[in-house]
Amino acid sequence: MVVDSVESTPNPSSFMLRLDAAPEGLAATGLRGQTFYGGDLLCPPAMAAALATEGVESIFACGNMLTVNKVAAAQWEAVLPSVVEALGGASEALAASGLQPATDGGAAGGGASSGGVSIRLQVSQKLPIQVEASGWLGSSPVRAKLSTRFAGAMGLLVERSGDSAFFEGRRWIERGLRYPEVELDPEQPFESEA
Repeated sequence: MVVDSVESTPNPSSFMLRLDAAPEGLAATGLRGQTFYGGDLLCPPAMAAALATEGVESIFACGNMLTVNKVAAAQWEAVLPSVVEALGGASEALAASGLQPATDGGAAGGGASSGGVSIRLQVSQKLPIQVEASGWLGSSPVRAKLSTRFAGAMGLLVERSGDSAFFEGRRWIERGLRYPEVELDPEQPFESEA
């Protein structure tokens, strides 16, 4: 079993991991799934090491998808690569995308290190869901939902096409580096462009 993809969720304390196969020992849970907590005796052995990773609060499992929830104080830069390794490692495609090992201190999936903010937009069926900014002063990625206008459009999509259309169509679009670091001269007055 290996991790094929890692996706952020609207909850900044959760990441969704898609596996190449359902964890061995996971009972058929249908669409409802099952949540496991540390010390859970019913946790499948294939997930036990991931659940025991420092900073992991719980894991929700549904087929070959896992949602990993961290405790508030934990940093994804340390937790996520350790969880991926505990689950059997990253697939070649995921490793090639830049998932950083836990020891290098880099953000999972890379980040802006040139003094600006790296922006990504998550979409489903071309409808924006959320925006992610990372790299500001070395901080962890910050995610924000978009306005209710976009939530309403997504609600119509789900209503007309079902939940699968939402999940199958999700992807991240890189929007590039924004707000590069600029040296301001305190003697020079700020002039706005009108």
